[in-house]
Amino acid sequence: MDKVLIAEDNPVLVKILESGLKKHRDKFETIATKDGEEAIAVLKQEPIGLLITDLQMPKIDGIALLAYMNEHHPEIPCIVMTAHGTPQIKAQLQRDVLRFIEKPFEIVDLVNTILPALEQDAPAGTLNGISIANFLQLIQMEQKTCLFEVDAAENKKGFFYFEDGILFDAVYGDLKGEEAALKIIPLERVKIRFKNLSKGKKRISRRITTDLMALIMEAMRVYDELQAASNPDPEPSVEEALPEFEDFDLFEKELTDAEGAESSDGAAEPQIAPDPREAAPALSSVIRDLKAINGYRAAAVMNFTGEVLIGDAVDAQIDLGYVSAMFNDVFRAAHKACEKSGFETNLETTVVTPKGIVLMRRSAAEEQPPVHVIVLLERDGNQALMKMELKRMMPSIVRQMA
Repeated sequence: MDKVLIAEDNPVLVKILESGLKKHRDKFETIATKDGEEAIAVLKQEPIGLLITDLQMPKIDGIALLAYMNEHHPEIPCIVMTAHGTPQIKAQLQRDVLRFIEKPFEIVDLVNTILPALEQDAPAGTLNGISIANFLQLIQMEQKTCLFEVDAAENKKGFFYFEDGILFDAVYGDLKGEEAALKIIPLERVKIRFKNLSKGKKRISRRITTDLMALIMEAMRVYDELQAASNPDPEPSVEEALPEFEDFDLFEKELTDAEGAESSDGAAEPQIAPDPREAAPALSSVIRDLKAINGYRAAAVMNFTGEVLIGDAVDAQIDLGYVSAMFNDVFRAAHKACEKSGFETNLETTVVTPKGIVLMRRSAAEEQPPVHVIVLLERDGNQALMKMELKRMMPSIVRQMA
């Protein structure tokens, strides 16, 4: 019988999981551990069919545990429990053993993720472990300051440097910055490791300014084009032998001079996503009207997945793509919580902080395709007027996107 290993430091959640999953003991049994260190000890002694892990844990956290899985058990599927939501490009990147489930979730949702993962048989030679792209997204979601090393072919090493989850720089051989990142991201069958760093201990200049999601998508696009050009086979297979790890000294040296389907929350998504290039001109008047309201800082019109169709920010330091994607996950989580509580659709969410206000508005349930709008305001901005304007213009936005 398959064994499902759970790594979670919250004892209450562990009890809930064990109790709920006990109903399915005819299909699998569970083993619970309180952190990555205990989970690795179990993996060394027990044959495990699937790993379920939290990301934030003491001693060895979830990302370090996944790095261990990637090197020693690339064939074992892994489910990550996260409150940040599944990245919007999950469908395009789901080429490995990693799966996500949003907190809060129902036991039935977890079971419906576990069973297909246990039953799936990957063809021989196709087990590549967890993709670099998914590791990068995890680091971003957890806002880590770290060094992420990729051991690649031809005696080359790839390095990513993150501060608070923001990708600052990359190095790959003689390549640096975005050029290096685009080469590293598509690599397969690599050995990886990462090292947590103290923020500010070593000052690294930021050479990468492109949003991480956009960078990943561009890397995969370029890679797919190169594969199609070099191999007419619709399912090309590129395998390279990889060297053993060295230490982190190379990275220090390199950077010295650098300084409709149904969605997970129950709302129907459009079957065909709108083309941002077509929507942008028609939506430009929306941004113009919002900018006239006192306290305006930034705004974006998004589709249901969090893809920015058109946006604007008065401050170039605002990473609108990242901010929109993260807050869109918050909005969808609130929507799901409202539905579970019997409050139906969540139309509006407000986040108030000491330094500013975030307003999020969605189109009415009967208006399709679903649309989300996010606005950032100064702390003393005209919140009431902005809410009224968002409510007023939403039907027009939906019509323009239809």
